[in-house]
Amino acid sequence: MAAPPLARVYRKAPKDLNGAPFILPAWSSSIHTQVLDLLADWEVTPRVVVEASDAELARRLAISGVGIAPINAYTISCSAPRGSLTIMKTHKPIGLYESIYLLSQLRRWPHPVIEHLKKNFRLPASASTMRLR
Repeated sequence: MAAPPLARVYRKAPKDLNGAPFILPAWSSSIHTQVLDLLADWEVTPRVVVEASDAELARRLAISGVGIAPINAYTISCSAPRGSLTIMKTHKPIGLYESIYLLSQLRRWPHPVIEHLKKNFRLPASASTMRLR
């Protein structure tokens, strides 16, 4: 994702991304390594301007035009003002993934949001026999 003016400058991914400003997740994040690996596969050398450990900070920096940020579409759809960020298109799916964990204790009156998440989140094959509480 990038602010529209920046997305217009670097519109042909991966060809135009060499030297482009990037806002990366902190080095301890699995997404950080995945993005750097993807850019290396594309033979692109990014200009890392920020490493942010907070997704909201990365989103705000991307909106302000500081750089291109790997932000998931769900975060954008929930919190970014319409038209403030552009999805940068590539010629094929990128395949980055992020693990999300939901921990909850058994409750007499379950919280409706937790119940919705338990019913609608897809479990990986390795966890398909795991029982959610």
